[in-house]
Amino acid sequence: MLLQAWLLILPTFCYLLLDLVGAVAPGSKSVQLSFDQYSAPVPIRTSNPLGLSLEFCDFPSYMVEVKQTTQCLINLEAASGVAPAIRIGGTTQDRATYDPNQAQPRRRYLWINRQQGDLNNAGLAASAVVKKIKNLYALELGNEPGCACCDFFLISSYLLLFPPNKNVSKCSFLGVALYASKTVLRLSVWDATAPEAHGKPWTPETDADSQVRWQQAISQKVGLAGIIQAGVFFSPGRYSIKKLASKEGTSLQYVKSFGGHSYPQSACGSSQTSLADLMDHSKVVSFVKNYLPEVLAAKSAQKPYFFSESNSAICGGSEHMSPTFGAALWSIDFMFQSLLLGVDGVYFHLVNYGPYSFWNQTQVSPTYYGAYFSTLALRNVTYISTIETSNPAVVVYALWGCQKVIRLVVYHSQFYDGHAAGGEPLPDIVEIDRLPFDVQTSGCSA
Repeated sequence: MLLQAWLLILPTFCYLLLDLVGAVAPGSKSVQLSFDQYSAPVPIRTSNPLGLSLEFCDFPSYMVEVKQTTQCLINLEAASGVAPAIRIGGTTQDRATYDPNQAQPRRRYLWINRQQGDLNNAGLAASAVVKKIKNLYALELGNEPGCACCDFFLISSYLLLFPPNKNVSKCSFLGVALYASKTVLRLSVWDATAPEAHGKPWTPETDADSQVRWQQAISQKVGLAGIIQAGVFFSPGRYSIKKLASKEGTSLQYVKSFGGHSYPQSACGSSQTSLADLMDHSKVVSFVKNYLPEVLAAKSAQKPYFFSESNSAICGGSEHMSPTFGAALWSIDFMFQSLLLGVDGVYFHLVNYGPYSFWNQTQVSPTYYGAYFSTLALRNVTYISTIETSNPAVVVYALWGCQKVIRLVVYHSQFYDGHAAGGEPLPDIVEIDRLPFDVQTSGCSA
C-alpha cells in the first residue's frame, strides 16, 4: 500500500515530511503546480476546528479509566495551542435518564434525552449542565432524530454495552441509568413508539415542531439564549438543516449552531467497507459536497454548521479499514475538504473499543496521528484554499495566516494494495514553482 502526505510549513516553521510508506525513486512521474495559483480562500472561523465526539455511555471510562486519554488530549492541545472541543453524545444518550439524587456529585456527567419526551427531567439535566460546566458551548436535544430504522445499529450498540455473557439489566454511571435485558435486542428509536412522538408517525415536520418547542423550553429553563446545537441529523435527506431552519422562526434566537453527522461508509451487519474507496480523493470531494445545502442553510440563518459526529464508517468502524494509516490520511483529506465547504468544525466520534477510535486502553491507533497532523497543520490558520495540480490524485492545500500562505499540505491519494500486476508503482515527485525565497526547510519522516 502506497500512502504519502507532506506538510510544507512556510517561513515561520519547517518542512515536515510524513512518508508513511515508500520513498521517491528515479524515474518517478512529476506533478506540476504553480505556487501562485489558488482557489478562493475560505475562512476558518474556529480556533481549533478538529474536535472529538465521545460516545455518551463511554465518556466516563474514557476520561477516568483509559490511561491514554490524558496524554492524547495534551498532545492535541500542544499541536494547536487550543484544547480540542469535546462533544459527548451518541445513540446511548437517548437511553438515559438524569437522576439528580444520585451520589458521586463530583463525577456526574449529564446530557439531554428528547426522545423520552420528559421536558421536566431534561430541564433539570440542562440546568445542572449549565451550572457545572463553565466552558459549555451548546446542548444537543437528542441524537440523530431522523434515524427511525436503525435496528441493526442499535443491536451493535447493545452488544457493546451489554455483552451476551453478562446478565446486565441496568447500567448506572455518573447520574445516568441505562436499562436493557438479555432478551431485548431492539432499543427505542425515533418512530411512533418514542414517547416524544405521542403515538404519531415521526416525520421531518414532527421533529421540527418538537425541536423548536424544546429549544424554547430548555433555553428558558436555564435562562440562556443561543445555547442549543440544533439538527444533529444522520446525513442529509428527508431530515435536514434546510428544512429545520425554515421552521425555526423566532426560536432561532435559542440556536447556537447546527450540527450533522457524516460517515462515508457503513460497517453495520454484513456491509462491506473499502479502504481504497475511503482514500480516493475524488470520492472524498463528492461525499463532502452532499452537505453543501446543509452548510448554506446554516449560513443563511447566520449560524455555524459542524459535523458534530463523524468517522470512517458507522457502527464503530471496520477492523480492516478504520484503524489503518490509510484511514489516517483519509481523515486529513476529509478534514480539509469539510473546511473548504464551509463546515466550521469536525468532531471525530470515538467509542471505547470501536475500530475507528483514535485510542483505547491498550493502544493508540494510526488514525490518532492523522488527527495530530491535521491539528498541527491548522494551527493559527485563518483561511484554506487549494492549488491545482497536473495529477487528480494529488491535492495541495494552501493554509493561510496573517494574509499569506504559511503552510502547504500535499496529499497523494494513490492506493496500492500489493496485488496489482507489475509490482509497486513508483511514487510521483511534486514540483512546486515560484516557492518564496524565505522558506525554511528541514526533514522529518515516520
